Amino acid sequence: MRKINICFLVSGLMMLNAWAKNNIVLKPNLNNPDHLLLIDQFDSVAISHVIKTHFTGLNLNIYLSGLKQQKIEDAVFTSSFFSAVSKANYLESLAIYKVKAKKFDEAILNFQQAYEISLPLNNNFQSFVLAYNLAYLFYFKNDITNADLYNSYANDYLNGLHKPKQSFDQLLFASKIATSKNEIEKAENLILKNALPISGKLGQKSQFTCYLQLGKIYLRAKRFTESKWFFIQANTTANKIDFKEGEIASLILLSKVKVMIKDYDLALQDLQKAQVIIEEGYPAYKEDLALNFAIVNKNINK
Repeated sequence: MRKINICFLVSGLMMLNAWAKNNIVLKPNLNNPDHLLLIDQFDSVAISHVIKTHFTGLNLNIYLSGLKQQKIEDAVFTSSFFSAVSKANYLESLAIYKVKAKKFDEAILNFQQAYEISLPLNNNFQSFVLAYNLAYLFYFKNDITNADLYNSYANDYLNGLHKPKQSFDQLLFASKIATSKNEIEKAENLILKNALPISGKLGQKSQFTCYLQLGKIYLRAKRFTESKWFFIQANTTANKIDFKEGEIASLILLSKVKVMIKDYDLALQDLQKAQVIIEEGYPAYKEDLALNFAIVNKNINK
């Protein structure tokens, strides 16, 4: 058993070193206490998947394709031909373009410009989208104060829109901010009393998201029995709907709980299960796997 564990330790360290050499451009936000996986900490991996838009897919593609034209940005601000609606729409699409290009500071500036222009237009959905995106960008930059501020703006605009998916996302995000501020009871209640009851209408993936977030909250609070239970629920749900990324994340997080309660052999088993899935074609989790293999084996081989 000791030889096998040493092999896994060496394998894990090799994976971590290889990943580091090939991914030096990524900058982690290591100070955010809601980030329990390395994959959560990299703007370029996660942020483009959570940015929202008030456009239809077709309209967004039309705007994005227009950004390839030269000097269009100057024209928007120098010509009186463009209405406030056109300027707000253009700046929103430009900000999304900047996010995809990983130019996050520029994206924040463009979203802020669009937000200010949108305020008198009484388009509450667009104002919600812009405030939400700003909150998420600030959150990933670990600027929790501004994330909380724009999240409160987004919440104000969301009231009365009757958009269940957006409401769910907003509750989940508010819980993440509360976790980052170590407001454990608030973070817990946002999920248990608000997000989880509506998740059933949105599908089992939304339920998985609630379970995973609750597991993270309780792990942060060192309430390991509850954390373990919710990570198991998350893993069971992910397995049921064949959500491979969810299975991987829940297994790695479950292993973290088991390390904390000194159940190292079972933690290793969770990581081995995660490794099998990762090798099926989910390389983004390799660094998390390598790091946690190293942590587990360090404890086993003391």
